[in-house]
Amino acid sequence: MLLVEIIYKMIKVWVLVIVMFYNGFPSKGTSNSNNVTRPSTVNIGAIFSFNSTIGGVAKIAIQAAVDDINSNATILNGTKFNISMQDTKFSPGFLGIIDSLILMEKGTVAIIGPQYSEMAHVISHIANEMQVPLLSFAATDPTLTSLQFPYFVRTTQSDLYQMSAVADIVSHFQWRDVIAIFIDDDHGRNGVTALGDKLAEKRCKISYKAPIKPNNISQEEITNALIKVALMESKVIVLHLLPDFGLRVLKIAQSLGMIKSGYAWIVTDWLSTILDSNPSLLLSTSSTMNDMQGVITLRMYTPNSEIKRNFMSRWKTNLTHVNDDHHLGLNIFGLYAYDTVWTLAYALDAFFRSGGTLKFSNDSSLNTLRGDSDTLHLDTMGVFLNGDMLLQKILEVNRTGLTGRTEFAQDGNLIQSSYEIINVIGTGVRRIGFWSNSFGLHTGEQVSNDANSSEGLYSVIWPGQTTQTPRGWVFASNGRHLRIGVPLRVTYHEFVSRIEGTDMLFGGYCIDVFIAALNVLPYTIPYKFVPFGDGRTDPVVSELLEQITIGAFDAVIGDITITTNRSKIVDFTQPYIESGLVVVAPIKELKSSAWAFLIPFTPMMWFVTGMLFLIVGVVVWILERPFNDDFRGPIRRQLVTIIWFSFSTLVFAHKEKTVSTLGRLVLIIWLFVVLILSSSYTASLTSILTVEKLSSPVKGIESLVINNDRIGIMSGTYAENYLSEVFNIHRSRLVPFNSLSEFEKALKDGQDNGGVAAIIAERAYMELFLSTRCQFGIVGQEFTKMGWGFAFPRDSPLAIDMSTAILKLSENGDLQRIHDKWLTRSACSSEGAKQGIDRLETKSFWGLFLLIGIACFIALLCYLIRMTYRFRRHYYSNSTNLEVPSSSSSSCSSCLKSFFSFVNEKENAFLQCPDFVISYTSSGKTHALRRISYTILQHIYVSFCLLNQTSGGTLMLDLFFMFLVDVLCASFHFPFMLRFMSYVNATPRMIRNWGVVVLIVLLSNGFCSNGVGLDDIDIDNNNHSNNTTIPDVVNIGVLFSFNTSVGKIVKIAVEAAVKDVNSDPSILGKTQLKLSLQEDSKYRGFLSIAEALQLMATHTVAIIGPQTSTTAHVISHIANELQVPLLSFTATDPTLSSLQFPFFIRTSFNDMYQMTAIADLVNYYGWREVIAVYGDDDHGRNGIGALGDKLAERRCKISFKAPMSPEATREEITDVLVQVALAESRVIVLHTSTTWGPKVLNVAKSLGMMENGYVWIATTFLSTGIDISSPLSLSVMDDIQGVIALRMYVPDSKLKRSFISRWKNWTNGSLGLSTYAIFAYDTVYVLAHALAAFFKQGNRITFSSDSKTSLIHGDNMHLDAVKIFNEGKLLRKSIYKVNMTGVTGHFKYTSDGNLANPAYEIINVVGTGTKRIGYWSNHSGLSSVSPEELHSKPARHSSSSQKLLSVIWPGDTTQKPRGWVFPNNGRMLKIGVPKRISYREFVSQVKGTDMFKGFCIDVFLSAVNLLPYAVPYKFISYGDGHSNPSNTELVRLITTGVFDAAVGDITITTERTKMVDFTQPFIESGLVVVASVKKTDSNAWAFLMPFTPMMWIVTAIFFLVVGAVVWILEHRLNDDFRGPPKKQVATILWFSFSTMFFAHRENTVSTLGRFVLLIWLFVVLIINSSYTASLTSILTVQQLSSPIKGIESLINNNEPIGYLQGSFTKGYLVNEIGIDASRLVALTTPEESATALDKGPHKGGIAAYVDERAYIELFLSSRCDFSVVGQEFTRNGWGFAFPRDSPLAVDLSTAILELAENGDLQRIHDKWLLRSACLSQGAKLEVDRLKLRSFWGLYLLCGLACLIALFVYLIQTMKQYKKHYTEDDKSSSGLKSTPSRLRTFLTFVDEKEDTVKSRSKRRKTEMASFKSTSEVGSSNNGYSESSSQRIECTNNES
Repeated sequence: MLLVEIIYKMIKVWVLVIVMFYNGFPSKGTSNSNNVTRPSTVNIGAIFSFNSTIGGVAKIAIQAAVDDINSNATILNGTKFNISMQDTKFSPGFLGIIDSLILMEKGTVAIIGPQYSEMAHVISHIANEMQVPLLSFAATDPTLTSLQFPYFVRTTQSDLYQMSAVADIVSHFQWRDVIAIFIDDDHGRNGVTALGDKLAEKRCKISYKAPIKPNNISQEEITNALIKVALMESKVIVLHLLPDFGLRVLKIAQSLGMIKSGYAWIVTDWLSTILDSNPSLLLSTSSTMNDMQGVITLRMYTPNSEIKRNFMSRWKTNLTHVNDDHHLGLNIFGLYAYDTVWTLAYALDAFFRSGGTLKFSNDSSLNTLRGDSDTLHLDTMGVFLNGDMLLQKILEVNRTGLTGRTEFAQDGNLIQSSYEIINVIGTGVRRIGFWSNSFGLHTGEQVSNDANSSEGLYSVIWPGQTTQTPRGWVFASNGRHLRIGVPLRVTYHEFVSRIEGTDMLFGGYCIDVFIAALNVLPYTIPYKFVPFGDGRTDPVVSELLEQITIGAFDAVIGDITITTNRSKIVDFTQPYIESGLVVVAPIKELKSSAWAFLIPFTPMMWFVTGMLFLIVGVVVWILERPFNDDFRGPIRRQLVTIIWFSFSTLVFAHKEKTVSTLGRLVLIIWLFVVLILSSSYTASLTSILTVEKLSSPVKGIESLVINNDRIGIMSGTYAENYLSEVFNIHRSRLVPFNSLSEFEKALKDGQDNGGVAAIIAERAYMELFLSTRCQFGIVGQEFTKMGWGFAFPRDSPLAIDMSTAILKLSENGDLQRIHDKWLTRSACSSEGAKQGIDRLETKSFWGLFLLIGIACFIALLCYLIRMTYRFRRHYYSNSTNLEVPSSSSSSCSSCLKSFFSFVNEKENAFLQCPDFVISYTSSGKTHALRRISYTILQHIYVSFCLLNQTSGGTLMLDLFFMFLVDVLCASFHFPFMLRFMSYVNATPRMIRNWGVVVLIVLLSNGFCSNGVGLDDIDIDNNNHSNNTTIPDVVNIGVLFSFNTSVGKIVKIAVEAAVKDVNSDPSILGKTQLKLSLQEDSKYRGFLSIAEALQLMATHTVAIIGPQTSTTAHVISHIANELQVPLLSFTATDPTLSSLQFPFFIRTSFNDMYQMTAIADLVNYYGWREVIAVYGDDDHGRNGIGALGDKLAERRCKISFKAPMSPEATREEITDVLVQVALAESRVIVLHTSTTWGPKVLNVAKSLGMMENGYVWIATTFLSTGIDISSPLSLSVMDDIQGVIALRMYVPDSKLKRSFISRWKNWTNGSLGLSTYAIFAYDTVYVLAHALAAFFKQGNRITFSSDSKTSLIHGDNMHLDAVKIFNEGKLLRKSIYKVNMTGVTGHFKYTSDGNLANPAYEIINVVGTGTKRIGYWSNHSGLSSVSPEELHSKPARHSSSSQKLLSVIWPGDTTQKPRGWVFPNNGRMLKIGVPKRISYREFVSQVKGTDMFKGFCIDVFLSAVNLLPYAVPYKFISYGDGHSNPSNTELVRLITTGVFDAAVGDITITTERTKMVDFTQPFIESGLVVVASVKKTDSNAWAFLMPFTPMMWIVTAIFFLVVGAVVWILEHRLNDDFRGPPKKQVATILWFSFSTMFFAHRENTVSTLGRFVLLIWLFVVLIINSSYTASLTSILTVQQLSSPIKGIESLINNNEPIGYLQGSFTKGYLVNEIGIDASRLVALTTPEESATALDKGPHKGGIAAYVDERAYIELFLSSRCDFSVVGQEFTRNGWGFAFPRDSPLAVDLSTAILELAENGDLQRIHDKWLLRSACLSQGAKLEVDRLKLRSFWGLYLLCGLACLIALFVYLIQTMKQYKKHYTEDDKSSSGLKSTPSRLRTFLTFVDEKEDTVKSRSKRRKTEMASFKSTSEVGSSNNGYSESSSQRIECTNNES
């Protein structure tokens, strides 16, 4: 045991000795607890620019931190920092590389820095290789991530958070667009890209990017960039620069007037850094502060603490010195620099505590780079073996420093990033708020989760010293008038027309709406109208809108219909008028014509009725003839009696008595039939007069689709395309018209006469067309839902402001007033059917009056002839008894008197009358004459039209021939030659100039014959000696990874090209190209740097390569410094521009074009969102950034970015693709390299992501891999089936075919030919031609030492061996001037340094190969024709010209994928549905189930059924069931993820659209006002309304005329019409007016009288029936009235207003209308609303109820006591809500439109919402019982007549009685009592007047003749007899 213990102790001693000798003895201060001895010093480095704003402060802070750490032995336990600071002197790349190499050669364990993000990108490659952590306190580029650069550690806040803060500021002030001015390097570009992503999340965007060159930028260049910015629309500018020249930009902006009112400047933290670093700027004497007044800037927030205050005190007193000129202030980066050193110290302490050691070893990969003693020795550098351990300890640091808590998140960024937001005011700054990644914008330093009150910002003083927030934009060309395009219409001038005598003044409905909307805007707009069109035909609207896209117009107003295709090129305002398509066709109108009274019965009905009258008359005559004398007599009289009796029963005016039982039975039945016929006639005529019936063979769009009739359309409108595409109507059936007269003529001619069956046009046009053309009408329903709007450029904010203005016009009623001013027409209704009740006019009955007039005339004529004939006979028969007159005049006079006396005599016997034949010839001739006249006039009109058309056609023919002549002249250039010669004559000097040109051409062509061209002429004699300086060998390098597939083919192509060039002396003569092939091993950045430096140390004049864009970014810094051109054909990163890297020359196509092609593909197939899977390096990030910009131009976007490490494992790829599979979009753009791109597709295949529904678009990497490795294995091909890929296009040529043939020989078929090989071959030729031109100019190749590297002495790497190519700029210039034809085609550079005419093939992977489906070129976009065929044609990028062949998509289907699914595929869509307690017709839950029903539900289900895919969903109720839920809260729950959608009665409001996306409205439902209404009954004189005054007068006259005629005809035959004149006049009046009521009792005995009376009674019947029908129609419609007239009256008074609880009405009335909230009363049910309205405002109720129209229509359907008053004062609609940017909202909108077109939407509406009890518009269409007060006027007239008659009668009777009473008093012996007198008076009144008169007369006679008593008795007996006779007579009469 002891032995074992001794051996154990000896082993411990030896181990300790070995360790001591290996590591050395412990240093002083080493802790005894450590197992590892710590070094005494640790080498750390620092790289930054000492003289910069950040670097100057950082140098002091870093040194202070090192001193503080070294002075405190407890920090590192005695170990001290040995810091080496390197000054990069503002060099962005090259010096950083050199300095970092030097530092790492010295055994540096960590480097603090670099300062610039661009340098960090470069040095991070070296740090990754050497495993040395970089701790940067100032490189804020968000793309500097641990994914690509694991050894880069950012100890400050990432710009990703700063850009989030900027985006929140933009969103806070409700701006939509910003302009980004940024430095064109990694820091600027990547920061602005992050800003674009953050803005997109808030539906904002960068409208313009203004990059500024990072190096040596002049004031002129800055000015030019700012001038472009000033001309943009947006005035919100984000300035993301570096502190060192940012103030220059602001100063120039101030001089250009860009820091004034209207602008908003948001500056990133560089400005706060300058202000903090230069306290002198804040002095009142500083002019710099004037350049930034009102600017908002950000500062990284560091919380206040004791250690921070102490450090700031030290800074002011000890760390910096103050002199007369400068005092260095402490900025935020100084704090972070200080904390960075401390972070490294804590990490090193932890590193040593964990046993870490500082060990370095040589990198074996650098051994191959060792050269001779004079070249670079980069192999002397060592790798820090424990660098990964130190990196881990750094990321684990958790401490509190000057900047607060230092703690790193898993992504390598600091936790809890925050910013101060400050406003520059006067001579200082003011903090207006904070931003943090946890709480967003807020005003307090400490924000809790429930502190919502602190959200937002304090007020801002903006540029121009104003507190009013700038609106953020102005018009694109500030300073000039807005050019408004206006169509120069030739029809429908009511909408828009030019005012006569002017050029730029217009009027019309559209113009008035536009001007009224402009007046509503809160700012003025300078504008001018510009006419568009030739003035002969209406311009084509699509061509007018294209003028906006090309910049000719800034806006377009007029009758512009909003369509889907048009909205793709411009932005429209909200529609200001609805105008869908309608069908107009000829209609047949049953007018109230002269013969309208015949319409109620059909001709057959009239005939049968007439026959029955005659039959019944004959039957009654047969039955009555044996018994009744009235039916006996002469045959003629019996015939007349039969006719008179039968037809008089029509008006119950028959006077003949019926005595037989059978006759009475027949007559009773017949009279009942007549009653029914009369009533039916009256009812039918009432219906006809109430609503005139219309008919047309065309019933609507459905009938037109079915038949083959021609259809007229308006030329220049969208109707043609719509009808042909939507309804499949062949275009040959569509006939365009240009004028209203053509419309009218075509409709009149009809289908059979060369016209059309119907016209299809927009409702707005047709309402005007029909306003004066009542023979046509609208048939069917409006079958599209369109509207007119004003058009503006895409993303113009004016479109939004104008939409708001139009909404205000709608709310305040101005829009309706403008509509009424221009478009209201009353001649005809727009529906083609007249809905009003017309009063009957004379013209409606002239046929009847003519009929009775003719009857009277004929009867009088016959009577006059007959009387003349009889008088003549009577005169001659009595001539012997007559005396011969003394003269002829007296004879005529006496004869006339005799004739009138003869006529006045009574005719006692029936005389035989001659039969008269009544002829209508004259009347027929009159009608024939009228028809002939009309026909002649019509022919004259048609002939006149034909004459006009003929002359117009001749004119057009003349113009056509003139045009042909002009074309011929133009073809032969005659006009041009004439103008040219006149110009030459006017300018003689041009002849000499042309002579010089011709001489040059002749010289250049003449020398060619001798093999010498113009270029061979050496103008400078001094350069002849330079021919001897052309070198024999020129060194060129090739930097590629030759082990890759691309590297292999490039090596073959380059070597072949060099061989071909060297073998062709015509190119370089005797000079030979010498290749130096340098392996770019595995794309490792550091080795690429080393290899590039090694190449440039061998006097290389140009380098072909590198292969990757990442390497190109790094090496381009070296190329810029050493002026060696880099010619790369594989580094296609679009940010590799000549602006930043002037010596980088791309000899293939820029990826900017490839991304444009992909964006066009996405847009072509109608997708809106894509997912980008890409490598997280410069190539991937910048390419996807360009794709995002191009997609944004097409209103598409990248919805999800999925970066992958360039060296990702299969597990990492799987994780990323799983996230992609869970996203919504199914369109995936894959932008990777050929190395790991196929691996991604293989993993996608295994995850089921290459199946039906997916779309994969691969960049050129895939086509390159297919071309090189073709044929691919079946397993690889199976992974990529259906993928669309792009390939750089190389046109077919002889050179290409020869190259392909040679390639097969070079490779023996082992490698396929890729376009990269062709471009590599041509790159060598380009360099050779450039060198040839370079040498021809007399240039030489010389090199010199770099002054920057010559200062470095003593380094083992010999960096001073790298030389500068002195003539590099000249060679670069020669390269850009190369213009040749190579294997790739025409090779030429544009002014921006890119190849001209870039083009791509678009291929589809199908089966075992690929199929080309089309091409893309920047000249013509997508096409199926090769680009070279289209280059000679004008450029065309319209959607109609884009065309590709069919595609086989993943899943082996030809059906285009819709491009998206629901985000969580597999689960059902959660749809929130409001649980309503009122108006359940819209949505309600089925009791006992989870199902819902109602109008909204049916619309949703119908729309879902129309989708081309299945949608799994379930309804979830929302609400407590006791009150209506808040729809706003329901919508908000979508944003929180509780619901995926919301379906119900959800109104689309501005506030809600900020949270969700809505579908197209499926019902219109604006706010209306409902109030109690009172019926306005018909007045006392309403009975006069049926007839016009003229009608009453004419009717009265005819009554008198007919009475007079009948009196004339009956006077001699009928005792009823004889008597004294006064009696006969009374008889005429009584008889005529009694016929109105068929109450006449005078019997007519003459045939003519009966004939006239029969006709007149028929006329009276018609007049009575018409009067009854018209009065019925008038009384049918009763007007309603209310004291509330609309929303205006509610605003003006203070009465309470009701609204539906849970709706948006309250917010709208309070916020928009300005109604006090205390006036609003929430109501929950319709019953409660009705009760409140009934009570009224004075009884605790409400004055009016405001709600949406859809609710109100249901409310009023059963409540006729209320009505809508005023107009609908908002224009809202209901829609379904979805999350923002949900494609389902778009698809359902399309489905809703389809429902509207096919009529299903209307049918669903009618099913749930159609009610007919009451009408909601204030007119109740019901028939009420007539009340007394409606006719009191009639009763008053009748009562007055009765009173007056009784009064007159009473007076007359009293007068007669008094006379009789006096006579009786004289004969009476005594006085009578009063009762006796009353009885006597009543007896007197009861006696017949004739008896009283005869008795009185007899009494007087008897009293005068006899005075005796006997005579008195005799008189009494006579009186008794008379009384008896009177009684007997009375009995007989009864």
